Amino acid sequence: MEYKDFQITKDKKHFLQRYRKTLKLIERLEVKLAALDDRLTEVGSPSISDLPRCSSGKTSSDLILDKIELQDRINKLVQKSKAQRREIIEAIDELDDRRVAEVMESVYIDGLDMYDISDSTGYSIRHVYRLYLQGLDAIKVPQQMSVICQ
Repeated sequence: MEYKDFQITKDKKHFLQRYRKTLKLIERLEVKLAALDDRLTEVGSPSISDLPRCSSGKTSSDLILDKIELQDRINKLVQKSKAQRREIIEAIDELDDRRVAEVMESVYIDGLDMYDISDSTGYSIRHVYRLYLQGLDAIKVPQQMSVICQ
């Protein structure tokens, strides 16, 4: 495989993997948001004590602002992931062989591994890999994405 072919395959994989990476980021931020919600529910009324207090903790106002910023970030990423999913599905739909398209969609949209695809389709692992490689070879990356991926 020549360097140019390697770079083209790398660009195609980058284009196809964007959606799953964005979903993982959204999941991570949602966990962070849940932890922030837990901290917000733990914030109670101030207690009066003679003991010295540490001022490094965040106030409930700070936590609410953090929550709003995090929710905005998640919402933007959700919109971005919808656009990425649409672009990837459009590229997969252009493939001629429905079996190749099925494997590519299972990998890059559904997030399945080759063994799960083999189980669900009844194809051998070797055949699934063959279809996957055919899909990588045949899929067309939108022109603007090939520039971004480099």
